[in-house]
Amino acid sequence: MLLRIFFVIGCCAATAVGLAQSATLAASIEVFVFPAAGQDATEQSIDEAECYNWAVDRTGSDPFQLTRQAAQQAAAADQAMRRAERVGQGAAGRSAASGALTGALIGSIFGRKGSKSTRRAAAAGALISGAAASSQVSQAQSQATRSVVSQAARQEASIGQQMTNFKNAFGACLEGKNYIARH
Repeated sequence: MLLRIFFVIGCCAATAVGLAQSATLAASIEVFVFPAAGQDATEQSIDEAECYNWAVDRTGSDPFQLTRQAAQQAAAADQAMRRAERVGQGAAGRSAASGALTGALIGSIFGRKGSKSTRRAAAAGALISGAAASSQVSQAQSQATRSVVSQAARQEASIGQQMTNFKNAFGACLEGKNYIARH
């Protein structure tokens, strides 16, 4: 009895793997197709391939290329965000150093050389410039982030629209071949 259970489980698992490997072209782009005129799997596969090519010709979009393009754009947006963060961090450090130098210069002009007032002026200059730079850097990083996010959203919307147009053309072609197609 236990051997039969393992055999049945093994058969079901093999069938599930077979189904996953034989996914139709339509299923791979998330279009659901029903053969309304009783077409067999081979005929449906041929019709889907013909409609796929027809839809690519009509729309100028290939879903597989669009998917790769979306992944590349997401990676580029991620890199742009990291660059903005690194640039901002470097700018804050440079501004604090500049403030310290300015404070030391002011302290040396108005104080005695090597006195505590020179060191205090340098520290105050670094603190003030660092705070001001931090605010400016924060604003610049926010603007850069908004810009990257906005551009990524526009690109995503464009790819989404191209994909929708493709699926509409693909579905129209299949419906012309006596299938019911939905996405």
